Amino acid sequence: MKWLSALLTFANISVVASVLLGMAEGGLSRSLATLSMLIGLIAAVLAWWFTEYDPSRWRPLEQPNPPPETPLSRRALKRLKKEPVVVTPPRERYRHIWFWLMVAVFAIFAGRSFCWVIFLDGNEWRVQSPNNLGDLSLHITYIKQFASGVPLWPDNPIHAFSKLRYPAGIDLFNGLLTLMGMDVPRGLVWTGLLASAATCYALYRWAGSFGIAAFLFNGGVASFAYFNTHAFQDYQGVNSIAWKSIPLSMFVTQRGLLYAIPAALLLLYQWRARFFPNEPETVPGSPSTPDLPENAAAQKKPPLPFWVELSLYASMPLFHVHTFMSLSIVLVFIFFFGNANTCKQLLRFVGAAFLPAVFFVWVISDNFHAGSVLEWKPGWVQQNGEFAMPFLKFWLVNFGGWVPLVLFFVGITAMAAWKIFRAPEFKMPAGAAFVFPAGALLVAAGLFKFALGQSQRTNSKLWLYLVAFFSAVILVSTFWYAWKKFSRTPDSALPAAFPFVTAALAIFLLGYLVKTAPWEWDNIKIIVWAYFIILPFLWKGLVSHWPFPLRAIACVILFFSGFVALFGGLKAGQPGFGVAERTELDAVGAALRKLPTNARFAGYATYNHPVLLQGRKMVLGYAGHLWTQGFNTSVENDKLQALLNGAPNWKDNARYLQTRYLFWGRMEKSNYPASTKPWERESRQVEAGDWGAIYDLEASPTPPAIPPKPPGQ
Repeated sequence: MKWLSALLTFANISVVASVLLGMAEGGLSRSLATLSMLIGLIAAVLAWWFTEYDPSRWRPLEQPNPPPETPLSRRALKRLKKEPVVVTPPRERYRHIWFWLMVAVFAIFAGRSFCWVIFLDGNEWRVQSPNNLGDLSLHITYIKQFASGVPLWPDNPIHAFSKLRYPAGIDLFNGLLTLMGMDVPRGLVWTGLLASAATCYALYRWAGSFGIAAFLFNGGVASFAYFNTHAFQDYQGVNSIAWKSIPLSMFVTQRGLLYAIPAALLLLYQWRARFFPNEPETVPGSPSTPDLPENAAAQKKPPLPFWVELSLYASMPLFHVHTFMSLSIVLVFIFFFGNANTCKQLLRFVGAAFLPAVFFVWVISDNFHAGSVLEWKPGWVQQNGEFAMPFLKFWLVNFGGWVPLVLFFVGITAMAAWKIFRAPEFKMPAGAAFVFPAGALLVAAGLFKFALGQSQRTNSKLWLYLVAFFSAVILVSTFWYAWKKFSRTPDSALPAAFPFVTAALAIFLLGYLVKTAPWEWDNIKIIVWAYFIILPFLWKGLVSHWPFPLRAIACVILFFSGFVALFGGLKAGQPGFGVAERTELDAVGAALRKLPTNARFAGYATYNHPVLLQGRKMVLGYAGHLWTQGFNTSVENDKLQALLNGAPNWKDNARYLQTRYLFWGRMEKSNYPASTKPWERESRQVEAGDWGAIYDLEASPTPPAIPPKPPGQ
């Protein structure tokens, strides 16, 4: 746990420090990157020192006034207070064959996916994963842009009229490595391998070997086609399957998850240990509440210090926004089910995280200029294109045995909750009291909207005055009730399954009912957290109680499809997929280094353009990347096409697109063969080579050299 905390803190604090230093100094340099890494290293050492989850430090809670009928003598109680409780040693949790088997599979996946994440084959740069062909090219653009020293937060390299609208924290970390002297491919490899180790360990501590298997082998029934074909392939990677392999389709391609998954799992682990200290871990051999006398309870300290917990949560928008949303939903439900002490701690924690989290959202959203993509869209993708299927078929084909298993577990959890809530001694959780003011705020908002419409219709503000008065009465009374309930509710904790499972359901419903990205499939970034959150409670509360043969059958049903898809997907990428030619890329890079780093280039809009792969800005990037970031580029695209085709108003189009340079290379020649190329006659050629040429559209062509006069003339 110490090393996981230190590694994530190092990445987190290094990136945060580089953002602040880069904004203050107008861009990053080697010295600023070194300083950022040094700050991150100091924070990592402190995180390693102050992070502890050593069961030998657990002690019984103080009991200054034991009841006289206690079977323990005063001397025995005094000895219990001084001596640590003897529990299972931590090393026991790593002696299970299933753990090492899952670690071995994770190592195979990580080695195959990240050691060849990008590699050189002769004169061609290739990627191992077909899913990573476009995504990795975009991430290389971001990495090299950060490393070029452009002012932070940088302009968008794939759109001429915006700042970078992407949670590129992990790419900024790789940019720091590049500035420190590590080449981009090697940085991608080492970041992927270390993130894989952190993710594997975080999954194990959160949900045990079951959690690692669920990550590696998620799936439904698609790969049962293996029994017909007898061939290992990624059956879940086809266009008709929505629940694709998480490692292949998300972890390798969406680089923000390299940090977000282990960091979020560590936060979930922290919150389970902090707010539900008597909740046993899912890991076999892990210590739970020791067997103590009835009047001596276990007291354990959460592993992370407050500042590490705060920094991991507050900076999460810089790395992955959907993960930040999911963690926030979990906090809401912990607050709802929490006792008075839990609610007060959460209010302090969220209050401290509010301003930095808002700042990072402001940074990655183009200073809040990025429009919201939230839209009511029930059904996820079950009615979209090739994903479309009838309701039951969609969920059974995609999720298979997980559907009845999770529904059954939710049902028995709901029954257990009902029994607890119906008990005469049950007291409402302190956090639940805030449902009333929250509901009152919603009612007041609805009344104000109605009153505003009435006032505009009648040209009178009477409606607004009346609604303001009654809303004030409602809000004051409900807040007074909530405060009284909050202060009088005794400290009685509910099981951790209630808030976490309820939060998982809320996260799933959000992904199912609301579109959170332009492409509906991207809701998987939300849905996957409902899947991760429920895993330890599903195993501990249901599956682990079954006899071994039944557990084995259940795991085969749950994991077989994902197992085939994982190894089939790793096999599919053996020859690799070409991204760029090395000689062309190096030559273009040498030419671009002579031009200003803030220059924007007009050229063919694609994901692997050599200008983008050198971290430079273009008028437009790949249309798919622009669409997923919420851009409507129809106007810009029309003007770019007219410019590259050499339309009569080509200079006006260039000025509109805020570009001074035009790149004319292999891609432009093949995609615009009918272009009149007026810039060759009317603009200055600033660089040229076998790869093509670059023109300065604002400079006049260089006049031809006048030969010297012969002597005597």
